[in-house]
This record gives sequence, C-alpha cells and structure tokens, in this order.
Amino acid sequence: MGSHLQVLARLRRKLDPAHLTHLTSTDLEASRIFWIKATQKVYFPHELKALQSHTPLLSSHVFSRLTAFLDNNGVIRVGGRISHSQLDPDSKHPIILPRHSQFTSLVIDETHRKTLHGGTQLTLATIRQRYWIIGGRAPVKSHILKCVLCARHRGIRAQQLMGQLPASRVQPSRPFLHTGVDYAGPLTLKTWKGRGSKTHKGWVCVSVCFASSAVHLEVVSDYSTDSFLAAFRRFTARRGIPLHHHFIRTVKDVSFTLEEIMTLTSQIEDILNSRPLEPLSDDPDDCVALTPGHLLIGAPLTAVPEPSLEHLSTSRLSRWQFVQQRTQQFWTQWSSQYLQRQLSISKWHHPRNDVKVGSLVLITDERTPPCKWPLARVLDMHPGHDGLTRVVTLKTPTTTLRRPVAKLCILPILVDSED
Repeated sequence: MGSHLQVLARLRRKLDPAHLTHLTSTDLEASRIFWIKATQKVYFPHELKALQSHTPLLSSHVFSRLTAFLDNNGVIRVGGRISHSQLDPDSKHPIILPRHSQFTSLVIDETHRKTLHGGTQLTLATIRQRYWIIGGRAPVKSHILKCVLCARHRGIRAQQLMGQLPASRVQPSRPFLHTGVDYAGPLTLKTWKGRGSKTHKGWVCVSVCFASSAVHLEVVSDYSTDSFLAAFRRFTARRGIPLHHHFIRTVKDVSFTLEEIMTLTSQIEDILNSRPLEPLSDDPDDCVALTPGHLLIGAPLTAVPEPSLEHLSTSRLSRWQFVQQRTQQFWTQWSSQYLQRQLSISKWHHPRNDVKVGSLVLITDERTPPCKWPLARVLDMHPGHDGLTRVVTLKTPTTTLRRPVAKLCILPILVDSED
C-alpha cells in the first residue's frame, strides 16, 4: 500500500488493527507530496503541461515572474534568485499553491495556529518558508478575519446605516427635557491643595440636551449608583426633570481638588454651551450665531476675559492659573479638532446585515478587555421604520436583554438560518 493511501486508511480507520503500524515521517511526507501534486493538477493543468513540455508561458503570467519549474517529484516550485543562499531547500524554492483550495486553507490554518494566532504578516512569512500561495496576503487575511479566537481579541463592533434622528432630537422642547448622560473619567482628585494630600478617583457626569445640544456637567466622587443619584438631584434642581436617560462612557485623566474640578467643569460647560449651532441671519456682516446658551438663558453666555496662559510652564502657575490654563487648553483642542470632525459623517455610511437570529456575539464593555466580554446569542431582531436592524434581543447564560448592534462584536461563526 502506498504511503499516502496508508495515511488515508489510517485516518478513515479502515486498517485491520492486527496490521496497524505507526506512521513514519516518510509516510507523512509522501502523503503531503501526493496532495500537493493533486492540488496543482486540478488548479494548474495548463501550466503543468507547459512546464512538462518546456513550453514558455506568457511574460505576464505569474509563473513567469516566479520562474516556476518542476522538481524531481513533479511538484511546481518557485525558481527565484536565492539558490546560493544557506536556507533549506523548501525556503529557497517554495511550493506554489493556488489561492483558493482545500489544501491551501489547511496550510493557512495550520500555520496560523503554529504561530499562536499571529497576524497576517507573521502567518504569511511562516507559510513562505515552505509554500508560495498565489496572492497569498488576501487569503491569509481572510482566514484570520474568520478566526473566532482572533475576533474575540479584535473586538470590532457591528455597524448599521445611521438611522433617522428621533423625535426628541428634531421637535422643539424645553432644554434638558430629553437628556443623554455620559461619564467622563476617571479623574484623580486631591483632598486639599498642599503637599501630602491624599488622592482618590472621581468622574464627571455629562448631561446633553437632545433638542438644544446644551451641556450640563456635574462632578461625582465615585462610579456608584448613589453618586449618580446625587448628581441627578443636583441636575434636576437646576434644569428640571428630564424624560429619558441614555448611558455612555468615555475616559480621560486629570488631577484636581474637588473645588478646582467643579470650577473647571463649569467653565467647560460655558464653552460648550457657547458653540455655534447656526447663523441668526443671512447677513454676511452679522457674525452672531445661535448657541445653546440662547436656549438656556435667552442670550449668549459670556466669560470673564483672562490672559493666555497656554505657553507658560506649569511650575510657574498658581493653582488658580493652572485651572485657567487647563480651560484654555480645552478650548484650543475643541475648537481646532472637534469642529472639523463635524463637517461630514465619519461612520456608518452603508446598510449592513451582519447580525442575524442565532448569531453569536460579544457584548462590549469598555471597562474590560475584549477577551473578557460576555458571550451572547441573538434571539430576535427589531428592525426600524426603514427595515434596518439597530437593536436586537440577546440571550446570555443568566438573562435576556436588549442591546444596540453598535455595542456588539459579531463572532465569525456560520449560522444556519433554518435553525
């Protein structure tokens, strides 16, 4: 029995146990060469005949650029220009494989696992020590994108075409009747200004009005429910009771005392509520624009003039000047970067149908790395008025919940729609 047939029989468990022998490295190598030749015969029949008859191929053919040749076993290999190098024979003249074949997929999968789920460059470089896959980067990258373990670490979120703005964003209402909430932090807060003061973490609770885009900032001492409820009571005492809350989270790190951070957040609130929404007239000489401040107090918000402190060293500043410097730095960064990003839609341009009933997904959580995100399965889809799904019902090991698709990471596992 040929070596490759013995390997097949062994894998199919058709050999008599009495005649069962151990597979040697020679058997495995003979089987590998057999399947390489079978693959090349199916995918490169014309090229194989041309090389056997020593007929030159077109100069534009990929085999011509690789100076392909047949070795003693009848395997097509790369000729190349490194025959005099000290590399092993397989590295000098790697075996040419088609871009799409079962054997090619097995080679990519084995190498990807052998490199401990390495990236495209590492996997491709390792493959080329023995094989040359035509257009190899694309199939390697495609395989890695389908790898479940790599997908868990990438943590790429699902997307959908941006939907129509909700009624609370486009219908007139009093400021902060419809409010979104964002937690910025953690911040490092000091108990007092002097040396040796203890530090602890704090956050800024950011409330944004859906209708007027006005901003309200509150400092909270920790990330607990009680701290949020205290901030919520301070918010309602000044702005009134809103109808809705939506929670998001961002991260930034600074260090201030409680009094300083409250002063800073109030000034940043003033800056954001002074941003222009649209011109008040079509007169080119009229530079006055509608701002959230007009909707809050009926007039634009104004700040007390302060000298510029941005270019001074921090060590030369008093604590009050330090707070003002941070305020000026915030204005510089916001005015030079944020406004330009609002000129066009930067994401979610096209409809997507990646999420389906039965899809396995990860529920994203910015507080933990992607490898620790909980696993869930999609139970139901909730299409909007335009027929596009942006919210789904999920089943976790402990509960059932709803989440937007933008908070999900889809795992590359095929799902049977009939199931």
